[in-house]
Amino acid sequence: VGWTDGSASNRSDDSPADLYVRLAKVFGEGEGQTAGHRLGVVGYWGDARPADETMPDTGRHSVDRWGVDAVLNFREWSLGLQYMQGSDDAALWGGAGDYDISGGFAEALYMPATNLVGFGRYDWVNTPDGPGSDVKRWTLGGRYYFADNLALHLEYSHRTQDLMESPQAKEEFFTTRLDWAF
Repeated sequence: VGWTDGSASNRSDDSPADLYVRLAKVFGEGEGQTAGHRLGVVGYWGDARPADETMPDTGRHSVDRWGVDAVLNFREWSLGLQYMQGSDDAALWGGAGDYDISGGFAEALYMPATNLVGFGRYDWVNTPDGPGSDVKRWTLGGRYYFADNLALHLEYSHRTQDLMESPQAKEEFFTTRLDWAF
């Protein structure tokens, strides 16, 4: 449980107004991330100001998010799942009604050795009744750990975005990086 000021659009003199709650249960031996199985729920309720600076500042308005998640582990394989729904007050987006969203991801990891990980992920955001647009993305990648704190990361993503007033936008990303943690 946490009490935070999580909105980037809030001013520095705004008091913390966001409540975050996370509950999870691990089944089987392990911590639920790489061994055992973890099931959880999450909720986030708070206040934010409109992010668009051209809109009049009418104070803070409510935002809420809730979701469920799971991590299921089977030997070298791990499957992570999450689904979330949310609602923002209409005043945050200049609309006539509240802005509802939903989305989530499914990610499969394969770790044949302690220094090698392959992964595939599908994530999406649905905006059925708001000013935004639906987003869908596929990602494939891998990591090779030279040492515990040094890894080579390779990743490819293909993203599509259904725009409301123009054709579908498509983007492809390829990332190569060396991660060093100390």
